Amino acid sequence: MQRHVSDKAEMRQDRASAKVEKAMKDGYITRAMKDWALELCSTNEAAFDNFLGSSAPLYAHLFADLGMGGPPPARPAATVTETAESVAQQLGIDPARLAE
Repeated sequence: MQRHVSDKAEMRQDRASAKVEKAMKDGYITRAMKDWALELCSTNEAAFDNFLGSSAPLYAHLFADLGMGGPPPARPAATVTETAESVAQQLGIDPARLAE
């Protein structure tokens, strides 16, 4: 019986953790609110669900993907202008090196 109660409490805690993580990811709560949200969801899951149902994802912009994880944008092909080519020749520099 003791083990059953323990398992049930652990499942409730796991479910609360998953709900709080999702709420953070979706922007309903911030990391600073995590402990409060875990406590609320663990002790009164219906109240936590009510809170989410009556809230807007005010913090979603904090967790939005800014596109910083991918490769850098491609550099446009460099072209050497006539003026730059003339200056390079005067300096004794190969004009093709300006396009690198």
